Parts: sequence; structure tokens; C-alpha cells
Amino acid sequence: MTTVTFEQPRITHEPTIPIALCVLEHRGQHVLWKVLRCPICGKEHRHGAGLPGEDPRRYLSHRSAHCTLGDLRRLGVASEAHGYILQEAS
Repeated sequence: MTTVTFEQPRITHEPTIPIALCVLEHRGQHVLWKVLRCPICGKEHRHGAGLPGEDPRRYLSHRSAHCTLGDLRRLGVASEAHGYILQEAS
């Protein structure tokens, strides 16, 4: 019987996920994270931040960017492979 061992591939780099700085915004009954400048297209975007009374910081996480398809094509970004990490601006 021959035993074969396989070496695990080495990860030489980790993919970089951009950070999107955002501020909390209240619009009537809606609580939103407003991205000040999208790191992908440069525009403003908004993402839900939970319900009134909830801790909105629970929603600071990876989110899909709300860039338009036109912006993505112009920038040469694949539409299915983009997003960023929301981070509260200080």
C-alpha cells in the first residue's frame, strides 16, 4: 500500500475588500447608513440600518455596492463581484 500526501496550497495574498465610510441618517421611520463616497464608483449610496430603536452598528458589515450598471461598465468592474465593508465615519 502506498500512502500519498498532498500539500495544502499556500495563499499568497488575501483579496482586498474596500472600506466605505458612512454616517447614520434618519429619514422619517427609516434609519440608513449613508455612504459618503463609494470606493467603487465615487457616488453616494444608502443601506438599511435596522429599525428605529435597534443598534444600527449591527448593520456595519459587508454590503453590495449600489453602483449603476452604467458606472460599473464605465469603470470596468464586474457587476456580480463588487461590494464593500461599511465603516462608520468618525
